[in-house]
Amino acid sequence: MHLRNILLRSMPTLVTLLVAILAIFPVSAMGLPFVSGADAGSNELIVRFAPQAEFNVAAQSVAHLRAGATRIRGLRGMPGYDLVTVPRGSSAEQVMRRYHADPSVLYAEPDYPVSITTVPDDPRFGEQWALENTGQSGGTPGADIKAPDAWTVTTGGPDVLVAVIDTGVDYEHPDLAPNMWSGLGWNFAEDNADPMDIHGHGTHVAGTIAAVGNDGFGVAGVAWEARIMALKALGDDGSGRTSDIAEAVTYASANGADIINMSLGGGSYSQAFYDAIAASDALVVCAAGNEGSNNDSSPSYPASYDLENIVAVAATDRTDTLASWSNYGATSVDLGAPGVAILSTVPGATYTATTVFSDPFDTLGAWNTSYYEFNPWTLSSTRYASPLHSAGHVPLDGYLAGEESWIYTRDYVSLTEADRIAVRFKARLDTVSSDDWLVLVAKPQGALIWTVLAVIGGATGEFRNYGLQTTSLTGTRAQFAFILDSVYSGGPGSGVWVDDVEIDSLVRDGGVDYSDAHGYKSGTSMAAPHVAGVAALLKAHAPALDSAGLKSAILDTVEPLDTLDGKTLTGGRLDAA
Repeated sequence: MHLRNILLRSMPTLVTLLVAILAIFPVSAMGLPFVSGADAGSNELIVRFAPQAEFNVAAQSVAHLRAGATRIRGLRGMPGYDLVTVPRGSSAEQVMRRYHADPSVLYAEPDYPVSITTVPDDPRFGEQWALENTGQSGGTPGADIKAPDAWTVTTGGPDVLVAVIDTGVDYEHPDLAPNMWSGLGWNFAEDNADPMDIHGHGTHVAGTIAAVGNDGFGVAGVAWEARIMALKALGDDGSGRTSDIAEAVTYASANGADIINMSLGGGSYSQAFYDAIAASDALVVCAAGNEGSNNDSSPSYPASYDLENIVAVAATDRTDTLASWSNYGATSVDLGAPGVAILSTVPGATYTATTVFSDPFDTLGAWNTSYYEFNPWTLSSTRYASPLHSAGHVPLDGYLAGEESWIYTRDYVSLTEADRIAVRFKARLDTVSSDDWLVLVAKPQGALIWTVLAVIGGATGEFRNYGLQTTSLTGTRAQFAFILDSVYSGGPGSGVWVDDVEIDSLVRDGGVDYSDAHGYKSGTSMAAPHVAGVAALLKAHAPALDSAGLKSAILDTVEPLDTLDGKTLTGGRLDAA
């Protein structure tokens, strides 16, 4: 079977993804908001009438009759609001559907139960001053986002999907694993399916948003049950490219992300980056930057893109003071949120790397260069990443449509001691279509099937660095191969080149230890995920809210602070309650 058919069978199509998304996010007949069983369990509802029916008793009576509910009373001091009871034999969801179908009704929602403040049993919650500040470590009591008060209404829900575009996420962390999106995510920095975080920044951000709460372990996120989509667009050194981040935004949007967190910045204005965010339906929460500068006069992107779905966040400390290094802007930064000495999740393992295979392609002695097809790979002295050669598949007359040409290691590479495997290489593609791929595959000794590790498509016109990490080959000896897999034909001079291949065996230092896999970080990078977490709470509480509604709800309810007056658009700090 042609490699492309194998790949297309193993990778879900966009249609399949959309079907999966619709299965997770069911759409009601009128696009109306509904709540889950726990929230809709009350037998009493609050009904809010539209302005034209606010004082129209006849219209209100008809609406109640059509819904099959009984009016108990109006809400004191709130004309147009009625408290009603759900009749025996009907569910709250059914009655709310009927109200929402009535043009005289703005909305109907459960009369939610309220109790004393909810505090999780996570053992390190007391250190999370940003969620509840009792004056610990010299802080000011109340200088927090009032998370426990918000949790009396909702702790979030699994139907809300938050994309974290960052250095990846340690998806094996026990404080995060239960809340990882079933699709896991993608590694755009290294173009593979493993978004594991080695750096630690993205894992910290993800924990602030949605570390599992009330599980007796570690910390609590703002939204205890929200789903995290891990999108690695920054490398293990914390840096990346605009193109990768723009692709990550597009991927998040196409796969149903309600909220996107980008705790990153730098670089100049990018129209492609702007376009990707503008095309997204998600609320995009961005760190304002850590240069201590005014974004009104010195923009910091992506926070400074003039787009309605962006929320730009400055950092405050445990005394409700703007951090000295936080960027600000009376018109370009929306609000402040805690961002100093924030406790959250960090990766639980460190590794020692041993290089088990390395080839700068001085020769092709370590490789076989013919497999399945004609036009074998050759040693190239015209294009290389490091002198004086690379391995190239550059037929004299160009490559063929439907070609599948391989170069694969002669010997098996020993990975028997590895806990993880890291593969790094440099590649250049001078191809005519994004459907003409360079594919990296591997096959354990004795296996019949090659495992796809990375697929690179689109002409690069230059050598770029690629890398991936995987656990799929640990404890084995394996062969590795690069393949040009084409749909279209390329003319003379077109082809692909590979250089400086390195394979490392990564062995855990003392194994994985998540017992203390939590740490403190500071930055507007830590402030933004508090806002993303609150957006996830809001979305769980009111599923009908779009990005504009989420943004308005957050900005309209900040707690005003003198220290943010004139420094942010709202002059206030995030208030989850």
